[in-house]
Amino acid sequence: MTLRLYPEEARFLSAFPQVIYLSSGSVPWLVLAYDDTVDESAFWVFPVDSFGGTSFSVTVYWIADSANAGSVVWQARIGAITPNADSQDITTKPLGLYAFGQQAHLGTNARRLHKVTFTLSDFNALSDGDLVLVEVGRDADSSFAQDDLVGDAHLVMVEVKWS
Repeated sequence: MTLRLYPEEARFLSAFPQVIYLSSGSVPWLVLAYDDTVDESAFWVFPVDSFGGTSFSVTVYWIADSANAGSVVWQARIGAITPNADSQDITTKPLGLYAFGQQAHLGTNARRLHKVTFTLSDFNALSDGDLVLVEVGRDADSSFAQDDLVGDAHLVMVEVKWS
């Protein structure tokens, strides 16, 4: 199963990326601008069906704001709530462990489109029919790997896949 998540559908907590409308060219884009010095995250909520418990992957489509060199480290994790079964307050539900994806800018043009895919190993007890909260962030403090892309990394879209 594949689901696409767009910037305009995101939800935010305290440290979140700026929502930017890129309209200076011939094609308009709405993006989330993740800072290069502070970890920021965005969240999306969706129901999951046809989950067989074998894989859950995240693909981040991104561009750099102004840099054309350096690496970006993206991180993602999920939380799963089973309707009518979980007694947990949905606002305090803990999320699973982060998975990380690092990608070097391919050069030439700052706003060149990139995509990086990585697999989550902690499904947070996800089962078919659950409501899922997915968090996608930039690991700007390099807790996983070196994130040295100077300036904002703009998230264009997220794609989640499961089987």
